[in-house]
Amino acid sequence: MMDAKSAAVEDVTPSRLRAAARTVYRPIEGIIFRERAFSKRNQNRFYPYLEWPGPIAYAHRGGSANHPENTLAAFDNATALGYTYIELDVHLSKDGVLVVCHDGKLDRTTNVRGEIRNLTYDEIRKADAGYRFTRDGGKTYPYRGKGVAVPRLEDVLKRYPNARFSIDPKCDEAVGPLMDLIAKLNVYDRVGLTCVPIRRIEEARRRAPGKICTGMSMPEVVRAFAESQVGAIAPRGAQYVQVPLYRKGIGVVNAKFVRAAHLSGLRVHVWTINDESTMNYLLDIGCDGIFTDRPELLKKVLIERGMWIEPKTQGSRHRPFGTLGRLFGHRKGNMQPPVGNVLN
Repeated sequence: MMDAKSAAVEDVTPSRLRAAARTVYRPIEGIIFRERAFSKRNQNRFYPYLEWPGPIAYAHRGGSANHPENTLAAFDNATALGYTYIELDVHLSKDGVLVVCHDGKLDRTTNVRGEIRNLTYDEIRKADAGYRFTRDGGKTYPYRGKGVAVPRLEDVLKRYPNARFSIDPKCDEAVGPLMDLIAKLNVYDRVGLTCVPIRRIEEARRRAPGKICTGMSMPEVVRAFAESQVGAIAPRGAQYVQVPLYRKGIGVVNAKFVRAAHLSGLRVHVWTINDESTMNYLLDIGCDGIFTDRPELLKKVLIERGMWIEPKTQGSRHRPFGTLGRLFGHRKGNMQPPVGNVLN
């Protein structure tokens, strides 16, 4: 039987050893983690979709503030402004055609009612996709009767051969045909996929491992945010995180989150930002991409900061904008998150 002194040593030593180990390990923990992250960044270099020499400017749904969302009218305007990156959404019609539309129904954006999955493409293409668009609260409808249609995804990919697309498959049944179309047109280097449900992203990764560039699903983003609070984010097969500034009233994107993502070799793309102060804040903390419904405004902000990239100058490799980005490429500004912004 041990005496009291021996028992005390037996009881205390393990906890003291653990504390000592933590004290010794902490100074080298960051070095080890950065080495792992460097390897991950090298892996991400092989996804041409992300190769861009500055912050990526995304025209959200083509830029829905001034043109009907997810239409050729919006996409034409975005590319005319010099945008290379366009965000869009896809659904699958009754006869298996991938169409560009955010909602599962046509009701909100067209003069036709009904679910896309229950309509053939011939029925969908007759809808006026500019019918409900207004810039002045319903006083005028400048695109009504102008022949604006719901486009096929294949037509969009072919119409803009130099553009890159962030595609959100809005239904499970769209994932297979979407991956088939990407393979058929061989546009892996021009497409990034992201969506809310994890099952869709996992299906895309399973069908084209190492070829398709993907962001995180919302469940993966939630885990990433929790991990960022302790300084490490597991990539989980993603190359970037596409996130809102706030989620259910909780601030998601801040300097700490961006640093943790960059250490894991992940880019940070934030949606949907329509005011100048928030755009500047996100650029100040090193975000790698911004989605906006107001592409003219985001272009203005980037030009003022000397960060707008014309399509003809896109050759050099993009590096995530962390501390070095703020020192050498970013204007030092307000590092506090904006308060009270309403995001779409």
